[in-house]
Amino acid sequence: MDKSRMTFTFRPKKESPVVTRELRDRRPFEYKARSERKSFIRNADPRKKRDLHSEIMGLTWLMPAALAAITGITLGLGVLFLFKHADPESGASVTTVNSGQPGANAASSIQTFPGLDLVAYQVGVYKDHESAKKGAAEFEKFGIRPVLRNSDKVQLFVGLAVDKTQGQTIADALQQNAGALSEAKAPLYVKEFKIPQRKGAMTGIPAKEAANLANVLAQAVQIMKDGVPLAVEKTPKKEKVEVWSQRVQSLVRQAEIARKSLEKAGKKGELTRLDDMIQQLQEASASMTQGKGILEAQRSLVQSVVDYEELTVKLMPATAP
Repeated sequence: MDKSRMTFTFRPKKESPVVTRELRDRRPFEYKARSERKSFIRNADPRKKRDLHSEIMGLTWLMPAALAAITGITLGLGVLFLFKHADPESGASVTTVNSGQPGANAASSIQTFPGLDLVAYQVGVYKDHESAKKGAAEFEKFGIRPVLRNSDKVQLFVGLAVDKTQGQTIADALQQNAGALSEAKAPLYVKEFKIPQRKGAMTGIPAKEAANLANVLAQAVQIMKDGVPLAVEKTPKKEKVEVWSQRVQSLVRQAEIARKSLEKAGKKGELTRLDDMIQQLQEASASMTQGKGILEAQRSLVQSVVDYEELTVKLMPATAP
């Protein structure tokens, strides 16, 4: 047989269809065919796997964001609840003291009244107030109006200065009225005049109002300090006097709240001293503006300083250590 002329036909093998059977009908160790196995993600198309992973990762921020929002709302509600049910007085940041007086609103913050360190021109000293008034009347006959200052004895002041050198103009102005000094038989003394700083609580005045009153008095002291150099000048500069006068007027407006606090607390003596202190500063401003002379401006300024000293002693009889 000539095999070169022979032809062969190859036919593909016909596979019989796979017939699946239930697990209970299968023989032991019989597994499913590959075509019957479940396709898992690891066998999927890599591109589909990457797309599915990006979708899942794109939603991972939702959980932290939701937890942060829930935490913030919970904390906010908690803080709001604490503030709503907190004691109003517990939020004050000031130190309070109790005066021990029954029925009085003694809660007040610790405040500080600034001191003053000046030199005073004194024309007399008397053992009691009545004798001092008689001595002052003798000076008034010559146009000099001394200010009575209560200490261990009653002193008569006619001027204030920062130091003796600055106050020479006061001595010169008094020399023009030498008859007053010789008639009263009272020599002119220049002595230190110190008002000590006071620190403590003002009884009967609430803490907030006490702080406002202390602030008003602190401003008044600074105005007095700045006014002393102006009051010793024979002709103070108009611009400086105007600026100082504006500060006095501003103090007058701010003192209204302090006045109401003293009125509400029933402190009539302290209110009188505060009103007179403000009025004397206004009169000193007017004297310098109108050019009434050194002694006239000094008289009002000295009286305002003495009023401040008496006011602080009344408001704060005892100072804190």
